[in-house]
Amino acid sequence: MKKKCIYCLKYFDSITMDHVFPKSWYLRSAPKNIEKWQVPSCAQCNNIYSKLEEELLTHLGLCLSTKNNDEKNIRRNILRSITPEYGKNAKDVNSRTKKRKKLLADISLFTEIPSYGILPNFGPTTKIVLPEYRTIRINAINLEKFGEKLTKGFTYIFYTLFIKKTDEIQVIITENRNFTFVKELFQKFAYKHNNLGNSIIIERIKAEDNTKIDILYYFNIWQKLQFYSYVKKMK
Repeated sequence: MKKKCIYCLKYFDSITMDHVFPKSWYLRSAPKNIEKWQVPSCAQCNNIYSKLEEELLTHLGLCLSTKNNDEKNIRRNILRSITPEYGKNAKDVNSRTKKRKKLLADISLFTEIPSYGILPNFGPTTKIVLPEYRTIRINAINLEKFGEKLTKGFTYIFYTLFIKKTDEIQVIITENRNFTFVKELFQKFAYKHNNLGNSIIIERIKAEDNTKIDILYYFNIWQKLQFYSYVKKMK
């Protein structure tokens, strides 16, 4: 019996299981028995998202605080992953070297804090004026694809629904929750809350009688990366 990938919606003789929220993104302090949801995914989609999530984690993780133990642990793991000296063999050393080279190419130096283009909640953590500021380029397309992936995965987990190719997914990166239409929807419909050890907080509503939005999510990762996503059925 063929099985369906929740991402590409194609059928396959064999299927893999993908962690909707990546295992490597969980905070160290998260409870050991916390449920780490998995969904059926074809090998190709699983591989594509795995590479995308690894790149995003490397770039976002290095922007985390060194004062918080959870965030410091993520940073430490990332730095180890791009340090050739920790390679287990020649192939591993080469992989770490390439990752390090790619990361360095995405780092830019500024004498002043850029006035635009800073990812919400990932700006400077100090008011002290520094001689230079390091920035890491975040791939906006990959960030949006990651939001779409979470939306597809959690829609399958919470509602046992596949998001069709004719449906529309919109991802909105935000610094706070002060979007008027979002506040109105959360007030109108009873929302449900899931907290995976503060690694990711999910709030969601299924607006049965809303003509614009069918499912609305609020994601808060590490109490830092926040975004909304909504699913809109195309007529």
